[in-house]
Amino acid sequence: ALAAGAAETPYGRGVLAASVNDFVDFSEPTLPGRLYVPPEAAADPNTPRPFILFLHGAGETGNNNVAQINGNIDNLLDGAKEHGAFLYAPQAVTRNWSDMNRTTTVMDKIDEALAMHNIDPNRLYVTGLSMGGGGVWNMANRFSDRFAAAVPIAGVNPSFDFNGSNFVELHTWPFHARDDGVVPPTPSRDTINNILAAAGEATLTYPAPNDGFTTLLYNNSFRANLSAPLPAP
Repeated sequence: ALAAGAAETPYGRGVLAASVNDFVDFSEPTLPGRLYVPPEAAADPNTPRPFILFLHGAGETGNNNVAQINGNIDNLLDGAKEHGAFLYAPQAVTRNWSDMNRTTTVMDKIDEALAMHNIDPNRLYVTGLSMGGGGVWNMANRFSDRFAAAVPIAGVNPSFDFNGSNFVELHTWPFHARDDGVVPPTPSRDTINNILAAAGEATLTYPAPNDGFTTLLYNNSFRANLSAPLPAP
């Protein structure tokens, strides 16, 4: 049953709509942000916990520190609650996650959270969609030794400094609708092929645009992998 006054998402499963009240302010002057701190962190402070970074799309750009907490994060927050994981949602004040200073500030905030809480440094995950999907490529490219896995969804092109070799040993799970009318799948396919080429693997052949699968809503398959650690060195 839903708590009194709580709104259910349209996606079923009894998932509650995310609210800014679920998060604490975790901002810098140049980077608004919110952090979900699982109650287990206080109840069982000796257990290291996973940490998820979520990068929003272009429509949530701004500095109100509210827009990034919307329907796109509902299931992700629900998964964080289920697994006792931290969830960090910064807000880009201009429309990009490619700026080097911005991605560095995001990583600095993650390090601040690591210093404040018992977060497992081997279970840092980065995900995002659209503009934020491109941000996933950029964060994982620039800090590939820090993340256990990257999940870009419908991502725009990564920045000019992208190097596919940085992903050869990184667990990466990209998604992109073949019929996406906002961000065509070509950037994701080109980026994946860049990584495959760096790994010495053959490029992929993709199904037709009318294939039925079109989206990912951070469902059970994603949530089940929150326990996956960094790959062995």
